[in-house]
Amino acid sequence: LRTGSHVGSLRAVADNHADVAAIDCVTFAFVCDEMPELARRVRRIGMTAASPGLPLIASDTVPAATVEALRDALNEALALHPERAKRLRLQGFSALPLEDYERIAQLESEARAVGYTRLG
Repeated sequence: LRTGSHVGSLRAVADNHADVAAIDCVTFAFVCDEMPELARRVRRIGMTAASPGLPLIASDTVPAATVEALRDALNEALALHPERAKRLRLQGFSALPLEDYERIAQLESEARAVGYTRLG
């Protein structure tokens, strides 16, 4: 069942149109804060292993100084608006090496190994 959103998937589970849904932890925390009635109608049955969050990317033609300025601006925005950052569960932005994202491919391989032939 494709709902088009994490909240839609939570509603499908709560309304017995689906048995299970994969919801990221940030979205679920937001639902717990902002839509507690929906959060009470579902229960967490498991969690995946930790992995890096979605990357913010720029073209490889963007100069390193510009990338650094963007990173600084994002961190400054968090510092200037701590309540917004808290609500979005953002603690800062880090530059991670590409190897750190290999964990995501590893999780995909593990899922395929136990029979999930179609992911995403």
